[in-house]
Amino acid sequence: MKRMRNHNTGMAKREERITLPGNSGKGGSLLHLLWKRQVFLLLCLFFVLLFREKVFAGTSPIKNIRININSKLETGDSPGDIKLTVEETAKHEVGVGAKSSLFTVSSAEWGGRQVPFVSVGDELQMVLTLTPVDVTEYFFLGAYQASSFHIEGGYYVSSKREGDDLVLTVKVRAVQGSYDAPSSVDWNERTLGMAFWNPGKVDSGFYHVQLFRNGSRIYEIERVAGNQYNFYPYMTRPGRYQLKVKTLIKNDAEKKYARNSGYTESSELQIDDRDVSDGKGRLGDKVVGGTEKKIGWNQEGNTYIYRKPSGEFLTGWGLIDGYWYYFQPDGKMVKGWQKIDNKWFFFNLNGSMAVGWIKDNGQWYYLVPDTEAGNGLIAGELLPAGWHVIGGRYYYIDPDGKMHKGWVFDQGKWYYLNELENSLEGVMFSGFVVRNEKTYYLNKNGAMETGWLSIDGNWYYFQEDSGEMLKNTTVDGFPLNADGILDQNTFTR
Repeated sequence: MKRMRNHNTGMAKREERITLPGNSGKGGSLLHLLWKRQVFLLLCLFFVLLFREKVFAGTSPIKNIRININSKLETGDSPGDIKLTVEETAKHEVGVGAKSSLFTVSSAEWGGRQVPFVSVGDELQMVLTLTPVDVTEYFFLGAYQASSFHIEGGYYVSSKREGDDLVLTVKVRAVQGSYDAPSSVDWNERTLGMAFWNPGKVDSGFYHVQLFRNGSRIYEIERVAGNQYNFYPYMTRPGRYQLKVKTLIKNDAEKKYARNSGYTESSELQIDDRDVSDGKGRLGDKVVGGTEKKIGWNQEGNTYIYRKPSGEFLTGWGLIDGYWYYFQPDGKMVKGWQKIDNKWFFFNLNGSMAVGWIKDNGQWYYLVPDTEAGNGLIAGELLPAGWHVIGGRYYYIDPDGKMHKGWVFDQGKWYYLNELENSLEGVMFSGFVVRNEKTYYLNKNGAMETGWLSIDGNWYYFQEDSGEMLKNTTVDGFPLNADGILDQNTFTR
């Protein structure tokens, strides 16, 4: 019996060793592996349940971008601030909003070329910042196709992601409105029957003209480019002649947003029996005077002339097909730089007057656009010397009309205009500027600072004579570290 008890005890011990995970036998290793696998699965399930919200956060991309732009701008309006709503947009205002519950329009500002007032057909550029309503649920993709955007009241231009936001550039649909009627219609005092009209503020360069005699219409020009015309060939009877002129839209595409103006009337011109025309020189007739040259543009040698219906050369300024040209007294069209009435103008190779930025012989010049004329400046003239705001940025124009680059000293202060050939070339800088391994600081007005200066809570020293920031040195016993910052811990305790 004693031996049997010992035998049974040994069996129990062996069975106990088999069931323990730490047993070194084959059965023990298999059970140990199964036990570890079960523990691992339980831990995985625990962490999945615990961090379920984090696992699935921000995993839904925003695929379709729907924006609504409600522009109620009219001709002559200033663009003004953009409202971040479309429901409250009033007359002369612009509102924008998101047509989605996944994101909002968090900011909106005008981009591209800035204009003081809008004209018929202007398509203003707008830069929008879109922000997900819940960044833990939705996110913007790194790149989109144009087809992903649905812009009501505008057109897609470009987009890029910045952090969680999407920066979207769009164009607002063309401003609707009527062209201005000519401001005046007058008869030329020297040339009988020659009429001219002064374009309105918002002008297309195309006109509809009617000629009346004693109140009855006798001749009509459906469409003419330019602001003068010789009606003498049609004055074949004595009477009181009068003109009516209205501004026309440029083309059929403008019918979507532009309208013709009303008429502007001239004063009456009295034609007596002795002054009536013989009818020669009408449109379609050959020019009288020993020549059969065609009316309008014609090439003569290496230049061009423009012949009026009377057969005379157009001289001086001429608005043709919406563009300004200038002709010498002999009728020859000019090109390149021209000084006219003590103002400089530039004419392209095709003779049309240039406006805006041009680059000539490696130098930039700015010629006043129509929208910026006024206050003593006329369209096309070279911008005078001094400071000017162009497109919302400051530039400095040298006395010879060139855009200045680099340092300039003006009214006792130094300023820096960007020298690098990029989109900011010639722009006045502010803040820290590093040039030729030297650091300078320009205040918000662009003027270079000198002496001790506190910037964002740190003290710096800029040399009085050059404006260069000092580093790794002491000034009057005050130590400056490698970043130029005053290290106050080294001389205080």
